[in-house]
Amino acid sequence: MIWCGAPHRGNLFRALLIGLIIMGLILFISTDLAPLFRETGEMAGLSFPEGYGEVSSLDAGSQVVPWLLVRVISPFYGFD
Repeated sequence: MIWCGAPHRGNLFRALLIGLIIMGLILFISTDLAPLFRETGEMAGLSFPEGYGEVSSLDAGSQVVPWLLVRVISPFYGFD
């Protein structure tokens, strides 16, 4: 959480509040990209057990610009 604490000069309340907001956004973006990750994995030849849910990555959730690009081009290319 250093990326939340440093800009607020040690104010732990602000750092915690901003950290919770940012982590919530990261989890939302990761969950939103999960179907695309699973489809990409299947295209790469990975096999998933029956009943296995979606595949996600917290790293993908921290990349806001690629997520926005996927959301913009998804209607044209049929992404879920």
